This record gives sequence, C-alpha cells and structure tokens, in this order.
Amino acid sequence: MKTLGNTTGKIGRGLLTQVALVCALPLTMAAQNLLPNGGFERRAAGVSPGTPVSYTTCDSYGPSAAAVWTVWLNTCGTEITTTLVPSTAVNGGNYMMHVVTTGANNGLVIKFSGAAQTSSTLSVFVNSGCVGMGTGDGSYTADTDGMTCLTGQWVTFTKVPNAYSPANEFVVYSVVNPQFLTGGGADFYVDNGRIVAVP
Repeated sequence: MKTLGNTTGKIGRGLLTQVALVCALPLTMAAQNLLPNGGFERRAAGVSPGTPVSYTTCDSYGPSAAAVWTVWLNTCGTEITTTLVPSTAVNGGNYMMHVVTTGANNGLVIKFSGAAQTSSTLSVFVNSGCVGMGTGDGSYTADTDGMTCLTGQWVTFTKVPNAYSPANEFVVYSVVNPQFLTGGGADFYVDNGRIVAVP
C-alpha cells in the first residue's frame, strides 16, 4: 500500500528544485563572463603555446599569442611580446599570457559585447614594472581602474567597476609607477580574466 506522505514529499522536493533552478537562471545569465577567452586557453591561429609574438607598430592593434586578444602600443619606438605559457595562477587553466613590453601604456586589449555597468576580475603576476587594468568604451578606457607594482606574487583584482560607460573594451597595460613617476616598461603574467554585467 502506497503512502501519500512519501509521494507528496518526492513531488514537493522535485517542485522546489525546479523553482530554485528557474529563480537562479537570471543570476546565472547575469554572471556570464563577457570576456571571450578570458583564461587564455585558446591560442591564436597558427601560434603554438610557447611561441613569442612580437609587435612594434605604434597606435594600432596588433596580434597576440592568444585568440581574440590583441595588443596596442601607445609608446612609439617600443616593443611588446606575448607568449602563452603554462599557468601558475590559482584556479588558472592550462595557459596564461606572458607579456613583456619596453614602454609605458602598452599591453593587451580585448573587445567584448557591451554592458552599461560591469565588474571585472583579473590575476596578474608582475616580474618587473607596474601593471594596470581597466574597462571602458573604446578609446575611453582607463588603464588605472586597478593597478599594482607589487612584484614576485600573484595579485588578483576583484569586482573592479568600469570607469567609463558603456563598457565594451578591456585593457591590461604597463603603467608608470604612480609613486615615483618612473618606469613604464613591464614584464608580467596575466590570467583569469572575467567581466560580468552588473544589474
């Protein structure tokens, strides 16, 4: 003989699970990473991991070692080299990007589907120099939304808001040391790029 109590309990739990999934769906969609290849897991076409990709043309987009990502040189007469290498970042995937540049305000650029307000996360390991990151609207993108000159360890920027709106471009650049106003070139690793829309 069936007991209605057990049947009702199973139906109730099943219904609650479905309701919970429906309620969580908008949160899941809002938390989607807007950065394509934010973890540098996909290499650029024809570029094997470990192969350096260098660029020297000023004021124009250039190729990088990772798919979708480009580079930009703001300092003429300098150079930038990117290489996909095995990741050492906490929660990193197979690869991270190694960036070496000889000038200030040079680095990685990626465009993404826009949002009015965003929150960005990024892991950076600086070997030398200072590194800044930022989210904004094309040329209206500051590289100082988050910044570090700390060397020899991973630094993770979390929940950094975009300085300019709408947000459709993300940069990771070498920056001048804000305390001493010196330097400009940098050698660093970057991984775990993530941008989510903020309601």
